[in-house]
Amino acid sequence: MTRVLALDQATTTGIAVIEDGKLIFHDKQTVEGEWEDKVNQIKKLMIDMISDHSPDIVAIENIQFQQNQDVYRKLAELKGVLENHLFDSEIDYRIVSPSTWKSICGIKKQGRDSEKKQAQGFVEKIFDVKLSQDASDATCIAYSVWVKNK
Repeated sequence: MTRVLALDQATTTGIAVIEDGKLIFHDKQTVEGEWEDKVNQIKKLMIDMISDHSPDIVAIENIQFQQNQDVYRKLAELKGVLENHLFDSEIDYRIVSPSTWKSICGIKKQGRDSEKKQAQGFVEKIFDVKLSQDASDATCIAYSVWVKNK
């Protein structure tokens, strides 16, 4: 049995939990305030999700530079805070690159909007549920880690 908690971390964070290939939880949470407050809120969200769902593995999405250096810096900072907490807490975790989860889920590189829609379509096809873009991305991240660790 493998239970994977995945976060698509950002101001609106997608969350998904997959256990033995079944989607057992999904959500999205939006944080507000100054950037430092948002980072702390997302960290607390992750800690709460770990407490609530007792995952075997936590997966967070790796970052990639797209065009905005400030956004990239903020996402790098957030990833570092989350990864540091997981490391210090001795929680098994994976950093998943977007290209990895998209490849495993059959998402074709066709631009951000198309890829988001493809992820939603994948989730609907595999799990028979319509989710937001953020929750769909988190579900795909969780699914990719589950596939590699089953």
